[in-house]
Amino acid sequence: MSYESLCHYDLPLDGEVIEDADILTYKLKDNHPEWAALGHRYPNLTHYCLSDREDSACRPPEPEMYKHFPKLTHLSLGQLPLTSDDIDPASMAKITSIDGVVVRDADTFAKLTALPALTELKLRFHGHEADLCAAEGSQLKSLSIEISAAERLSIDLTHARQLQKCHLSDFNYFGRREGVDMALGPVQMPRSIKEFDLTTEGKVALSGPLLQAGTKAGQIRMQSRQLTLAPGALGEAAHIDLLHLNSRDGSPIPDDLLDGIEAMDSLWLWLHGTRANLTALIGNRPQLRSLHMYECSLAEFVGPVSLPAMTRAEFDGTPLSQLGWLTDCPKLSKLVLNRPGPLGDGALLGRITTQELVLSDIKEAALPLPLRQNTDLETLQIRLPEMPTLGDLSAMTGLRHLRIGGNDHNGRNYVVPNLDDVLTLPNLESVRLDLPQDQEEATGAEALACLPHHVFCMVDLFNRGSRGEQLSKQLSIIKNAELTEEQKRRYWRVLLDTPKIKDLPTDDGVLDAPFHMAMLEGKHTPLKSLAHNWLQRTSQASIKARPLDETAVLFICGKSGFKAAELKEKAAELGFTLSKTLNDNVSHVVLGGNPKNTSAIDPNQHLIIDDSALKQWFDAAQPRFLQQSGSEGMVETVLEMLASPDHNSHKVAVSMLEQGGVTEPMLMPLFLALKTTSDKAMRKTIQGLLAGLGSADFQLAVNDRVYFEDDLRGVDWEGHPTGEGPMMKKLKTLPKRWDRALVIDFAKAYFDRYGEGLLWVLTQKEECPQRRAIIDGLVEGETLNWHKGCGMARVLEGADEERLENCHRSPDIYMQHCFDLGSPKTRLPEALPRDTRITELAMHNCYLDSLPANIEHYTDVTRLNLRFNHIETLSPKLAKLTELEELDLSYNHFYEFPKVLMKLKKLKRLDLRRASPPQYRGGYDTDEGYEPLRAPEAFRKAFPQCEILEDE
Repeated sequence: MSYESLCHYDLPLDGEVIEDADILTYKLKDNHPEWAALGHRYPNLTHYCLSDREDSACRPPEPEMYKHFPKLTHLSLGQLPLTSDDIDPASMAKITSIDGVVVRDADTFAKLTALPALTELKLRFHGHEADLCAAEGSQLKSLSIEISAAERLSIDLTHARQLQKCHLSDFNYFGRREGVDMALGPVQMPRSIKEFDLTTEGKVALSGPLLQAGTKAGQIRMQSRQLTLAPGALGEAAHIDLLHLNSRDGSPIPDDLLDGIEAMDSLWLWLHGTRANLTALIGNRPQLRSLHMYECSLAEFVGPVSLPAMTRAEFDGTPLSQLGWLTDCPKLSKLVLNRPGPLGDGALLGRITTQELVLSDIKEAALPLPLRQNTDLETLQIRLPEMPTLGDLSAMTGLRHLRIGGNDHNGRNYVVPNLDDVLTLPNLESVRLDLPQDQEEATGAEALACLPHHVFCMVDLFNRGSRGEQLSKQLSIIKNAELTEEQKRRYWRVLLDTPKIKDLPTDDGVLDAPFHMAMLEGKHTPLKSLAHNWLQRTSQASIKARPLDETAVLFICGKSGFKAAELKEKAAELGFTLSKTLNDNVSHVVLGGNPKNTSAIDPNQHLIIDDSALKQWFDAAQPRFLQQSGSEGMVETVLEMLASPDHNSHKVAVSMLEQGGVTEPMLMPLFLALKTTSDKAMRKTIQGLLAGLGSADFQLAVNDRVYFEDDLRGVDWEGHPTGEGPMMKKLKTLPKRWDRALVIDFAKAYFDRYGEGLLWVLTQKEECPQRRAIIDGLVEGETLNWHKGCGMARVLEGADEERLENCHRSPDIYMQHCFDLGSPKTRLPEALPRDTRITELAMHNCYLDSLPANIEHYTDVTRLNLRFNHIETLSPKLAKLTELEELDLSYNHFYEFPKVLMKLKKLKRLDLRRASPPQYRGGYDTDEGYEPLRAPEAFRKAFPQCEILEDE
């Protein structure tokens, strides 16, 4: 299926015939082409659409049109009014679908329904009153009527014997109306109806009979602000799958409303205080399998009820004292009691036979004893409870699944009860805790950390899904770790009380060695940085307590950066011992990646160190030739090879480092080579060389499987450079994985190598010495070369005129890759102009849609180049640049002359060439609609000395 749109400035009617266009979107406002011309150009149209509902210039379909579009089957008329005179059954004989038509009278409705092939009709009825009747023999299968103003409306669709769906509403295409108050009825459906939906915001009095005898309907839904149902309004039916009644302020429901319905599977009642005799309404329904009652505080069961087939029941506001008949529902599998009032002695809850029970908004000292002695219950959910404790649950031998909490749609808080009693459940398999918004209210949740290993635990946080997932993972690690009960409770409490991981305490007395080792063993990425920083501190303290020497006995726990053969060689050279088991002879435990059985490590007996400590000892004891004094020249040679863009030079440098050792200046060049090469063997070698060097965060990044391979610097599917987009997208995620300072250093190294990668740094709000140093490096004399830092030069490098025009018109498409870049907002350092004289800002081709933040502090600037961005307006802050003499606004997106320019009193040169975006097809051709930006006469008079460059 293809689409073709026609506009008043583009009527390609004399071109080649377009065979595959089958949808015509009609947007014409001035020139109306002949139907014959359109029909010749688009001979296979099946859909005709009026796109502008308010456009009176669009002409409606007419008999002449159908002659030239013989395959036309669908009309979308954009709220176009039709009368019976506009409908010609002969010319419209193939129309199967009409959407968006406005009907004002019964004759038009009848004539539409009489169209011989019409199966789908969506219309808006606009009139005070009418008796709508489907024509005899109508082929309609789906009918939707939007009622916009009727006071009285009857609808008889009994002649539409193929009709399956009918939807009546007072909604428009853009949302809710105020609501139409009307008398609706009689409303009569054919026996073929499967779905009927009445949805209004007004007051509706409905009379029927809606359904005919023998009808087998799927869903009957009626909801209104005030729904008044006449006796017998539903009529008769053999079967209804689902009946849904929702009246927010309705009249009492007639006792006989359901008398004509022989069988029904599911009944949903939203009564909102409407009175109803529920015994008379549903007291004897042997086929009813599902009953849902909401806001039914005034609805009462006043006599015996028999629902033997019911499997699911849900009550809101119905007192528990009215539900004794539930004990006679042998097939009941799920029961929901919302706001049931006082539970009393709970004897009824002990007698009801159900597999799943949901209790919501209950206020009790504990769960009633009869419920806690129920051995049949398998799933229990307690929502928004007001209970200090649950009570002893040891007798609930059948309970497998427990859920506590649950936030309502308003985010209402609750206090988590003491969950120690959960530990008494003998056969529990899963627990879910829905935490309140205020986590301080979760003081009773510590017991979850002490559940058996096999119990699955899930934590959910209102409107904070990712945090809930983190807590669930952390709880699982703590619960399954070999920790004491006191440790588990303490660690879990700390995690619950800390809204964000970055705010977790770093005091080793709060989160100590067993916690960090458990998280490392559990491979929990969000806490890796915290754990590695702990490991680095611990390692330094361990070496200070007992330096490594020939008497040391080392045990490797986890994956060390040193190969086993290398460690054996070092042991032979330096005299220390490697132990295969963790025993009392071990003096130092080397904690590596993915450690196991960390609970066997005794921090009081074993000194914990990392690879960095080993690396420092090895280098100090036996420095390699590049690490010895006098090797500065060779070090410079290696650094030059690492700085080269040639991959083979990197391989030679890495080979030299394997023999000569690594020095501090080589860390970032090696790290850059590691993250940008696609050679997996070389990656592994570099990781070995960097093992134990740098900070804990650096080691975390070295082992992180994030790489910046050639495709980030390649070309897109059109063969054009991808630009900063992919790099920007990747760097945004890294501060959560690496240290922010390391990300900035890496971006700078990447920029020095490839000329890209700094844009993310330039967008950072938080100032730091590293960022300032990088921007200082963009200062050339008295010019701040922002263009160089933004890294967009390659995108336009070698571009032809067509490419330049495309990038100018649609930079969001042509100057970034797959919208990875978004709309970055760069920030100038506020302090830079106080320390350095800046008289020129080079901001051309920086992908700017607005001026960078803090530009108002650069008051010495005399030249500002904003060429080739997509700026639409200039901030009033530009007026602070009182010394500005030259301003280049060419190739931007201005639609009107910036008023702030009137305040630049010293302006001598203004470039406005192509300062507004080109047209999609016409480019910069003014005859095709391009509107060049012109300086107004007032500006010319105020600035007679200013040279103004404009489009010719």
